Amino acid sequence: MQLELEGLETQRMEFIHPKEAGNAVDAVRDGKASALFVSPDRAQRAIDAGLKIHRLPPMPMVHSITFTTTQPRLRQEADFADRIMKVLVDATAFFKTRKDESLELLKNPIAPFRTEADYQKLVDNYDEAAAEYETKPYPRADAILNVHKLACMVYPEAKTVNPLELWDTQTLRQIHSTGYVDNLYGGEDRVNADILGVLHRGECDD
Repeated sequence: MQLELEGLETQRMEFIHPKEAGNAVDAVRDGKASALFVSPDRAQRAIDAGLKIHRLPPMPMVHSITFTTTQPRLRQEADFADRIMKVLVDATAFFKTRKDESLELLKNPIAPFRTEADYQKLVDNYDEAAAEYETKPYPRADAILNVHKLACMVYPEAKTVNPLELWDTQTLRQIHSTGYVDNLYGGEDRVNADILGVLHRGECDD
């Protein structure tokens, strides 16, 4: 989908499985492939191999696992949804505003790091990772549409579903209206500044 948003016709492309291509950077360098996706931490290796890096703008998307439940479950406990959403916004605020404390906690993860280099990679990429989380985790309209498009690719019958039927943000709206989220960051101005940072993240001239 990201390629199509960039104006490319994916149906006319041949995609090579990573196991078949071997080292993807070497495959492009040696002419076995025309292009590859490369993560930021591998970009320098691609540059060193003589490849041109084109940084794609962020694709609006609902990442990772969403909080999904049913109305009967919510009715079992009056404040269940409220508590869940506050845990999410509290954890996000901690991660975005208390870097040193977060890194200290991550020194003893549930699953230990395999090597010291794994932890150092986390330290090096911390700011970029923190920028991916929004202060107010509303799903953006274009992200909802992209998720729906992906669903329709796998389940064509999903086209009959209005994507807005599946999203309920009333709990977050209620929390936000009290100033709870703004207070976590020290005021509305700081929240708005962070949101602008998220929106501008990934913009480039190439």
